[in-house]
Amino acid sequence: MDQVMRVLGRPTAEHVLPAGARQLEYASGEFAKTTYKYAFDAQGLLVLGEQVLTEQNFAAIRAGMTADEVRLRIGAPSVVWPLPRLRQKVWSYRYESPFCQWFMVGMGADGRVVDTAFGEDPMCEVRD
Repeated sequence: MDQVMRVLGRPTAEHVLPAGARQLEYASGEFAKTTYKYAFDAQGLLVLGEQVLTEQNFAAIRAGMTADEVRLRIGAPSVVWPLPRLRQKVWSYRYESPFCQWFMVGMGADGRVVDTAFGEDPMCEVRD
């Protein structure tokens, strides 16, 4: 784990996992389309490294999951915007796709997933 941090720098988030394992998150920022997660066992040895902003991981996000469970799976959102009338927030994730879309997670006031959807990324160019 020390070697990964020496090469990649300080992670954008760190998660403590069961049995002393840890996960480092390296998000690329609001406009980027990648977030890398590196999982380490209790001795600090690398177990898994992957880019987590994928449709396969998005499909695992289900209604009722907690905000912490979502962050553990796919990291911090690119953009968070409120829906006051619904008492929700929408977490949006940019990712690599042949289409100009992003993944959205509706979070209820209780901090649990209400629903998910794909939508057009507002950063896309509009062409007539």
